[in-house]
This record gives sequence, C-alpha cells and structure tokens, in this order.
Amino acid sequence: MIKITSKLTKSIESQLDCKVLSHKPLGKGEHNVNFLLNTIKGDFVLRIYANTQFDNSEKEYKILKKLNGKCAPKVYFFDNSKSNFKYDYMIQEFIDGITLKKFSDNDLKNVAKIMKEIHQIKDLTKNREWKEPIGSWSKKNILQNSKYLGDEFHNEMKQLYSKVLCELEQIKSLIEKYDRVHLIHDDIIPENTIKTKEGNLVLIDWELATFEYFFFDFGCMIAENHLTKKQEEVFLKEYNFGLKPNEKKIVHAIKINRILSLISWLIERIASIKQGKKIFVGENISKYQNRLKKEIEHIYELLSEKI
Repeated sequence: MIKITSKLTKSIESQLDCKVLSHKPLGKGEHNVNFLLNTIKGDFVLRIYANTQFDNSEKEYKILKKLNGKCAPKVYFFDNSKSNFKYDYMIQEFIDGITLKKFSDNDLKNVAKIMKEIHQIKDLTKNREWKEPIGSWSKKNILQNSKYLGDEFHNEMKQLYSKVLCELEQIKSLIEKYDRVHLIHDDIIPENTIKTKEGNLVLIDWELATFEYFFFDFGCMIAENHLTKKQEEVFLKEYNFGLKPNEKKIVHAIKINRILSLISWLIERIASIKQGKKIFVGENISKYQNRLKKEIEHIYELLSEKI
C-alpha cells in the first residue's frame, strides 16, 4: 500500500504554491497509482509510478507537455529525483467526468476522430524500418520466460511465436509506404477514457504512448478491447482505414501482434511472481493467469480468421 508522506505533501505544496487540504485514492492502473488532491486552488491528480518493470514516467510527462491538454490532461510538474519520494511522480489536471465502462458506437466514432487527430503529431527523427516484427522484449518472454509456467506451456508458446511471426512477415511489404513517426496512445481502453460533463472524451494514462505506425494504435483499440466485428467496422469506417484489402490484412496482423504482446506481458508478470520478484505494488497472480488463458484463446481465434 502506497502512503502519501508529509515530505511528499510539502514538496507538492511548494510546486503548486498552495495548501493540500486532503487526498484520497483515485484508482490504479497496471503501472501506476493515482490520488485525488484537494487544494485551495482546486483538484489535481497525483500520479505515482510504482512499477519496477519499466520506467516510462518521464516519456509520458514529455508527451503530455507536447499535447498541452489536447485530448489529454494538462501536466504541471514531474519529479524523478527520488529526493522527496521513493517513486517518480507527476501532478496532472483533474478531469471532472465519468470513466467509461464500455464503448458505445458513438464513443467509437469519437475515439476514431481523436486518434486521427493525435496521429497527426509526428516526430520525424523517429522514422525507422520495422526490422523486427516481434520485439526483443516479447520474444524473450514468449520463448524464454514461458518456461517458468511449465514445459507444456513453454512448447505451446514456441509454436505460437512461429505462427505469429509468419503472419507479421506477410505484411512487411504492405507497410513500406507508411511512415513510422506518428504519436500513438497505445492503451486506449474504456478505463482510460473519461467523458466530461460537456460530452467530450479525454484520454488518460499515456504511459505507453510512443511514436509508431499509426495503425499500431488499432491493436489495443480493436483486439485488446475485444470489439465485435460490427464495432470494429464502425470504428474503422470513421477512421477511414482498414477498409481496403491490403489495409484489412495490416489491421488483422496488428491485432494478432497486440495480443501476442499482451500474452508476453502476462507471462512476464506471472513468471516474475513465481520467481519471487516484485514488479508492481499489490500484484494478483490469479488475475494474470485468468487473463492469460482468455487471451491465448483470443489469439487462436484471430489466427484462424480468413482475411
């Protein structure tokens, strides 16, 4: 359990130039814990990065600064010095609204519009060739760390890796004409989407955001959210991509790639817990095991689809 220390509170008060009247838990993601701060200047969000698996805190801060409140919370300051607190932390704008529980068709259309706008933000220094369809991190978890879940599972994952690699190799020539420079959120799920009182959607939790092929954002949006075929069509039609034969092949392969990455992440979490390693505060191995089973079934369904 993460506790807000008096030293951290004083540091925040100094940065915001106001008194913190109270704080309470606001919720937590897989990599962070958030608190609602009530101050004499209004409400703010204290975002604490309690994940030792990887450190994306500074990257998230820089991306949010670049967005400056565009479809995202504004940020006020970031501290990774560890002088005031044992974890990195950030102070963000509090978005007053309702966190979505699922996407309606209208939400899907609005998210598609937001994504298209976000994808216009580019970093031309990041353009690079897609040399490794399955990244080294996923490869390590699938082919090596899976052994901690048993020999039978390990052999199954090696076979799955080969199948997915084959799918991804087939689209390499199709994506050559696209630039790998677009800002993507890469974790758009209902829990990371807030609807304001005015009916606008704001995306939170930009920790996984990066510069990539724009269609990589569809992996999470469609596959990880388990959209139905009808919902997928609504979303892609609004975005205006994935409607042509080659585009359909790209979207299909990216969906498979995303679920493999999710399986890889779950394997790493489970393997780490089994080895006695602590990656994140308050981990629950049964939650990861149940989801792993669900996503393995999901990826086999995707692999069996004919495009």
